[in-house]
Amino acid sequence: MKLQWIILLLIHINSAYQEFSNSGKLTDQENEHRLNTCGIDGLPQPSHDSVGSDVPYLSNTWLCWGQNNISDESISTAFLISPRHLITSSELVLTREMHWRANGRNFDFQEDCRTESTHLELPEDHLTGLKFTMHRCYDPKDAKCQGNVFLAKKAYILDICLESGYIQDHFQETFSPMIVEIDFNYNGSTPCLADNHLEIYNGSEADSYGLGRL
Repeated sequence: MKLQWIILLLIHINSAYQEFSNSGKLTDQENEHRLNTCGIDGLPQPSHDSVGSDVPYLSNTWLCWGQNNISDESISTAFLISPRHLITSSELVLTREMHWRANGRNFDFQEDCRTESTHLELPEDHLTGLKFTMHRCYDPKDAKCQGNVFLAKKAYILDICLESGYIQDHFQETFSPMIVEIDFNYNGSTPCLADNHLEIYNGSEADSYGLGRL
């Protein structure tokens, strides 16, 4: 049984991933490789106290940082879910008050959500500044980190165009998950995506992973 599951997006990740298949879709062979290798590379066991378990610097994992040069305060953990797709938070492009970081404009359902989809493809001008850093390489000037900073090619904010529901009612706490295609092809194992058959009950145990910037 593979233990490295990302369950945060259990409700809608699979349908959304299929919907975005016209952009950067994995080939059948690539997807088969993803399914056969997902969950193999693990991380240190989560700590049983407040200290936590550290991921060694430059370690080869599916964890990475997301940053937005336009707003130095917008930093978020990201998780690779395929060789060139990752999941992160829309806080990289939207503030808690739902203002676009790129231009300060309020998010507007009429202006921004013009398609029937509940998911929003990020406009190209909002991709400027988005970058993702692998292997805990915080300093791109570090010689050991050269080639570990990748730019966003496309991004999709999930369910942001639902005018009602949990995400909208609690946006300041939860934001919306965001799928990003990056200019990279990861060769390692990524976490397995939970499907609709995985049942999660109240009180179920789950491991939480993140990166501490020291």
